[in-house]
Amino acid sequence: NGRTVMAGYILGDQSLPYIGMDDEEIVQAVLYLLDDKFNGKASQDYIPGRSLVINWSKDENTRGALSSWGYDKPKDKGGTGNPSGAQSIEDKVWIAGEAFPIDGENGWIDAGAFSGDDAAKQILLVREGIEINKWFWDRVGDDLERE
Repeated sequence: NGRTVMAGYILGDQSLPYIGMDDEEIVQAVLYLLDDKFNGKASQDYIPGRSLVINWSKDENTRGALSSWGYDKPKDKGGTGNPSGAQSIEDKVWIAGEAFPIDGENGWIDAGAFSGDDAAKQILLVREGIEINKWFWDRVGDDLERE
């Protein structure tokens, strides 16, 4: 009906067959897989020219680099055991973003906001001696009430 939207991410070893393909080849390969699962319905409903493929392996700035869920989960829970949250290097450089979730659960857009906020709080504490203990969303709510 033209109103169906599908989004997906193909990561890790599963992405290897797609790396050398152009966008249209990727679309056709995915349609083939979906047709197999849904009795040809994907190709029937597909509207040519209405797809968007972002092949991060060809992006010169990322070259396929991707953080993943579980980056900082403990090893006994299937993660890498890397540290959580914004990381400080000699109290001079703080690294934050979606790859550094402060809750150890999810590396995504909200995790980027939370870890950026965590880095800002660390900077205020180290540089200005200001400690902020209020949670991110509570502070946002306070700001909204003031407006």
